[in-house]
Amino acid sequence: MNLRHRNLQAACAGLAAFLICHIDSSARAADRHPAAAECGTADLLAGKAPKSKEEVHRDLGLVTDGAVVPEGAEWDAPEAVTWESRPGSITYDLGKTTAVSAFVVEADANDVYLISSSLDDAPDSYRVVARAANVVDLGPGLRTRAINIEPVTVRYLRIATGEGDGFFSVAELA
Repeated sequence: MNLRHRNLQAACAGLAAFLICHIDSSARAADRHPAAAECGTADLLAGKAPKSKEEVHRDLGLVTDGAVVPEGAEWDAPEAVTWESRPGSITYDLGKTTAVSAFVVEADANDVYLISSSLDDAPDSYRVVARAANVVDLGPGLRTRAINIEPVTVRYLRIATGEGDGFFSVAELA
């Protein structure tokens, strides 16, 4: 296992520990959020090819290969997918409806990325469920963000460009 895989594994393990504690911390979590009862720690996008893409460059397999680049690597490192323009997006089909409550995104630090979901892939059905915030205060280049959300049931997930300098890239989405 190389360093890139260990970094993602460590980020996911920390996030998984938080999620398990968060879900177990309340005896009534499943009552308040039925999807919480189904939450696990698996990377639902691992190895998945996208269903569709708009305005992106490079091998899209990079986004879900489980490998992260060193924090602060150049925004357009060869291990990252870059967007040609705004709006650009990559959409994944999970194959069935599934509860999600967290994401790990490694992307260009000085931009915001939007993660949207849909149950049926109809164009007007996508709703933003998470934002990968601008984290340039941590330094430039590719930076990892762990995002926790209230559990939501999804089938399709889309990562898209949000706000930023017009130079967008993502190295990993889990």
